[in-house]
Amino acid sequence: MTGPCPRLRLVHAALAALAALAAQPATAQVADLNSRTALRVCADPAAKPMSSQDGAGFENRLAELLGQKLGLPVEYFWFPQGMGFIRKTLRDGNCDVVIGYAQGDELVQNTNHYYTSVYGIVTRRDGDLARVDRLTDPALRDRNLGVVAGTPPATHMARAGLAKDMRGWDLFVDRRVEDPAGDMLAQVRDGRLDAAVLWGPIAGPLVKDDPDLQFTPLLQEEGGPHLFFRITMGVRPGEQEWKRQLNSFIRRNQAEIDTILTDAGVPLVDDYGKALKVPPDASAAPPKASAGEAAPISGAPDPSAREDSTATKAAAAAETPPTATVPEPDGFRAPPYRERTPATLAGATVIDAEEARKLHAAGTPFIDVFPRKERPANLPEGTIFREEPYLTIPGAIWLHDTGYEGLNPVEEARLRDGLALASNGDMAAPMVIFCRRDCWLSWNAAKRAVGWGYTGIRWLPDGIEGWQEAGGTLEPAEPPESASAQ
Repeated sequence: MTGPCPRLRLVHAALAALAALAAQPATAQVADLNSRTALRVCADPAAKPMSSQDGAGFENRLAELLGQKLGLPVEYFWFPQGMGFIRKTLRDGNCDVVIGYAQGDELVQNTNHYYTSVYGIVTRRDGDLARVDRLTDPALRDRNLGVVAGTPPATHMARAGLAKDMRGWDLFVDRRVEDPAGDMLAQVRDGRLDAAVLWGPIAGPLVKDDPDLQFTPLLQEEGGPHLFFRITMGVRPGEQEWKRQLNSFIRRNQAEIDTILTDAGVPLVDDYGKALKVPPDASAAPPKASAGEAAPISGAPDPSAREDSTATKAAAAAETPPTATVPEPDGFRAPPYRERTPATLAGATVIDAEEARKLHAAGTPFIDVFPRKERPANLPEGTIFREEPYLTIPGAIWLHDTGYEGLNPVEEARLRDGLALASNGDMAAPMVIFCRRDCWLSWNAAKRAVGWGYTGIRWLPDGIEGWQEAGGTLEPAEPPESASAQ
């Protein structure tokens, strides 16, 4: 009798790796340094409207909500937010959390993001630039335009031929003595500037109740760098338990967080900076704008004055609002596969990244269905093609190309055999199926497994991105060969 085929050996090896991982004792971790008697917040004392020493900033309100939920009094360590801010505050142990920090910065460890916002343009409500909603609008040429030097929109403006029109302000300043945003808004108000391009969480609240000024989010810019950013809380690298505690707070209190931000006038957008986010209290929001009518936003002029605004176009183009429920299709999802997915999957259990980590630690099999990169069809004959390493959750079985609407015999065999081996023939065994965030491929694969009679399917819609945001690591994957390829 011959031994098992290479594909089966690879799948068994992956399962053995998971079992070994579950059997190993947890790696010792240095205790988190955060205080147990107070919520110690790192903050700028003069960064209005975000944080301020008088407690009026929206990040102050978020800190109060966090302290309330943790049952801890809020204490601040104040330091100007510029060069050296993280080193002098978080890294030196003077405080334990930065309430607002852009996702992806290596100076801190990011929690899950709790809002996404975008740069925008501030103009006079009654001015001739009130209808401008993109930096490539010819109306901006030969105008005085304020922008903070070194910020992403400055690149877009230069590319649009506006370099000679730009009036720059410094990025890193001591806000106790300088106020770039306030200066720009004052100059737009009195006419020295025709418009100012500013970060939404700064400009939105400052013009929210201003009778003269309006803020229009820039949702249609093309090319890099992107103008939207996902905002997280920042903690010290390595403090995994503290990060998980904050992630739990964010997940459980997202509606209250959104309310604080919306009340402050922060423009909230979807995770890709393409459409405005629906207000948290939809019943109190104005009626949804129809095509050709502008959706009112904080600081925007009367809807009748902006019939073709960005908000209108984004709302009309979106099939569903970012926070609305995406319905489950009757069958399998057809392309495109990288779009917002449902929050449910009939017959399966939907899990978040924290639950996934618990299942992973318990030895539950993980199945990744993300496609394998194929050799380009137009590659000249004789050219060596080296496949780039594909990174996945440690120990996961990579059943690549098994999440399409329809599977060919090789792909179906790969999924059927992989599920059978991962479950050890137990149709009720728990198995986690995933790919990337907003990836219908994992939804299709999980639905197909449910249809084949598996009752323990767990679907991880946040995929690899959610796993990493929860502190998980990745490792190179080896795809098992399909049965029909032997």
